[in-house]
Amino acid sequence: AMLFLVLNRQESRPRFLVYILAFLIYCSLNGALLSPMQFPTLFRTLAIPLMACVLLTMIRFRERELNALLNGMAFMGSYMGLVSVLERFHVAGWILPHWIGDPSLIPYDPWMTGNLGSSQSGGTLMFPAFNGLLLSLIFVLLFLRARRGESPFVAIAMLLCVVGAFFTYERGVWLGLVLSLLWFPGWCGSARQATMRRAAFACLAAVLFVAARGMASERL
Repeated sequence: AMLFLVLNRQESRPRFLVYILAFLIYCSLNGALLSPMQFPTLFRTLAIPLMACVLLTMIRFRERELNALLNGMAFMGSYMGLVSVLERFHVAGWILPHWIGDPSLIPYDPWMTGNLGSSQSGGTLMFPAFNGLLLSLIFVLLFLRARRGESPFVAIAMLLCVVGAFFTYERGVWLGLVLSLLWFPGWCGSARQATMRRAAFACLAAVLFVAARGMASERL
């Protein structure tokens, strides 16, 4: 469906498409030749999501379609963030679907053996790194929705995305989230306001990292 919309609405081929295709070809060849057993997992967890993101960027969304997409992302981010929080506090009975809180309900998968049952929140993807990166991506996208008008639902969704991403205890996720908060373009009204907010977020990030305890300090 996305490819059909792209073919109908895209007037010219974006320049970044060549680099994305080259990267996918490299990853596919590398996985097929060096790790053939992991190639299906690589394709499922990297190639398909990346292709979907590329197609989304190439669709010329109308105003109503873009609002619907962002509202849907807010709903998905709220659910994923809540699942991550519940998983972190081991409230398995409240998590839907139930196999997220009870790993014994799913078939054996060597790709996820080290993540299941750990103190890191794998969320609906059952993989902490991918879960945190997707939550961070949704959080950044919701900035666009927040700029279109104040909404308590969007604010709660963004908060759940941040908390859920933190509980993955992945340093790459934390770094990406902090960088998006500090340098996301267009979210400040003036240069002075941007400098003040960046300084405030940098101080907050430093305090959180220094004061981290338990699993957070181990991951740092």
